[in-house]
Amino acid sequence: MTPPDRSPTDNALALGQGTLASRILGFARDAAIAALLGGGWMADALLLAFRLPNFARSLLADGAFAYSLVPAYRTLKDLDPERAWTFVRSMTLSLFAIFGFLVFMGAVFSEHVAIILAPGFHNMPDVLAMASGFMALCLLSLPLVSGAAVNSAALMAEGQFNPPAYASAVFNIVVILSVGLAFVLFGAGDERAPYVLCIGIIAAGMVQWGYQTLFLRRLGFSPRGPVSFKDPVFTRALRALPPSILGVGGHQVNLLLATLLASFLAEGSISALYFAERLIGFPLGIIGASMGLAALSDLSKIASTFRGRAGDPRQDLLAANRALFAERLVKSNRVTLFFALPAAVGTACLAVPLTSVIFGYGEFDSEALLRTSNALLAYIVGLPALALIRPLLAGLGALDDTKTPMRAALAGIIATSGFGAALLVTGAAWGPALAVSLAAWTNAAILIRALVKSGYHPLPGLAWPLKTLAACGVMAACVIVSAGFFHSNIGKAATVPLGVAAYFAAAAVLRLEESAMTFRIAKKALWEKREKA
Repeated sequence: MTPPDRSPTDNALALGQGTLASRILGFARDAAIAALLGGGWMADALLLAFRLPNFARSLLADGAFAYSLVPAYRTLKDLDPERAWTFVRSMTLSLFAIFGFLVFMGAVFSEHVAIILAPGFHNMPDVLAMASGFMALCLLSLPLVSGAAVNSAALMAEGQFNPPAYASAVFNIVVILSVGLAFVLFGAGDERAPYVLCIGIIAAGMVQWGYQTLFLRRLGFSPRGPVSFKDPVFTRALRALPPSILGVGGHQVNLLLATLLASFLAEGSISALYFAERLIGFPLGIIGASMGLAALSDLSKIASTFRGRAGDPRQDLLAANRALFAERLVKSNRVTLFFALPAAVGTACLAVPLTSVIFGYGEFDSEALLRTSNALLAYIVGLPALALIRPLLAGLGALDDTKTPMRAALAGIIATSGFGAALLVTGAAWGPALAVSLAAWTNAAILIRALVKSGYHPLPGLAWPLKTLAACGVMAACVIVSAGFFHSNIGKAATVPLGVAAYFAAAAVLRLEESAMTFRIAKKALWEKREKA
């Protein structure tokens, strides 16, 4: 478990550091892929094949597995540490068997899977054949992702947040090396290059899983040992995985739907959505996922003191704990929005320069840049909602509400399908992206309503968001004015630090406590690192 003297915000920032490194390397990975393949049909085919393993990895990063596995692991750990290790081995073998079967079926029917994910490829047999071949290879990484998911949950339950956060960085390093190998062997634009990347993705999955296993071994885990598939805690956790994955992973399903819709659009639309999604995933992973995972542990601990104790005579104590739960829930959401709102505004102001600086090399031409930056703007509409969903899910999870997240996710999927189909008339890649954003707000609204009905108001009062938006306005003005002095996109993108400084300065003037809190925690973290050195 996390140390008791660390707040959820401390833990979120600790997770965010590892996530930051992973996202930066992820940008480097995608920039390398864009330079190697460009934004045409070959890139569309590879990125479509990469969708399913990337979907699984995104679920892992978002904590979809952790919401089910962490509580089960902690229950067994408190009873008998050896039962917890048995749980890890048993769950790993079970998921290996499940995903192994899915890999076999996916490889056999890879062409059909490709058509399901991108129906628009049906009339393009060459692209379809290319995508199905890539998919058969990429799917081999799925069992490895499932093993990494179990290891990640066990490490977080042990209070080890950094290894899971940095595991994605390890994955990205291996993929980047494979891109470099493809450049050396074949050069940019060669049809054989994507196959090197597919093999690199498999190797990256192996290294990621092995990396986390090393940290578990330091805690006393051994891959060799007894397994038990009849343990009631194990069976409950296994049954809880599907609703947990759907509730937390609704956004990932919506991204798959956006890919499906984009297959009916012009060449490069799938690539534009993918690269825009990677850009929006940078702040989303650091802010939303980190805060959600940190809040889950804290809120669950508080909720356990009053959940299911209606007849307890200590009503004053229960009321105090409920009030503390409500306070921590609001604080988690405030911290999330404090970072998500300026991230959305700043990215919107610099959408084209940021896209150009990160992806605008090699085969990635001006048309690909325009498509991707427009899709990014559409995704930005939903960024605050997507970030807010994570702590909202943590609050409902702590209250043992598993039905509402599923209903909210299903509503979001329906919204993506409906809005996406309607927006296809635009003929642009930003249509499906906007549908995903509208679905995110639908999802968040349902979660907020459920918490309010439970007696908890998860959002701050009106004054706080107005102050935060005012600080965002100051930041936007500084970025727009300063960017006007530069002609190159690199110069415009370099105004990001100025925007960050302007935002925190405005927040301090407006007395937003999250500004001082951020500096306090950052100072504490630097002091701790200096003491260790």
